[in-house]
Amino acid sequence: MIKLLHPSNSEAATGNSGPIEAANEEAIALFVNVTSLTGSVTVKVQESADGVDWFDVPGLTSGSLGSTGAVAVRATIGTKLSDKVRAVWTVVTGPATFTARLSTVDFQGSGN
Repeated sequence: MIKLLHPSNSEAATGNSGPIEAANEEAIALFVNVTSLTGSVTVKVQESADGVDWFDVPGLTSGSLGSTGAVAVRATIGTKLSDKVRAVWTVVTGPATFTARLSTVDFQGSGN
């Protein structure tokens, strides 16, 4: 199932998406589609059981993104994710302005 973390909107500073439900997912992918960019950013997925304390999901961090295009990062967690996930983007070199759509795909039960 595809879940949208961040619609294609312009961002000019480090930030994060709102939380979405992710309970029981074990293998997910982060898709970053950058349509406009100055500077560079990284994007990662975090998880939380309570929506207050957030932790990076191992393997779901992009490298430094410095150009437009699509990037996919896939991780098999091995344990079920917490109840919620969110995307976090960090300005690496800036000032950075980017427009990107961020989404996850759940591979649970797909044999992958």
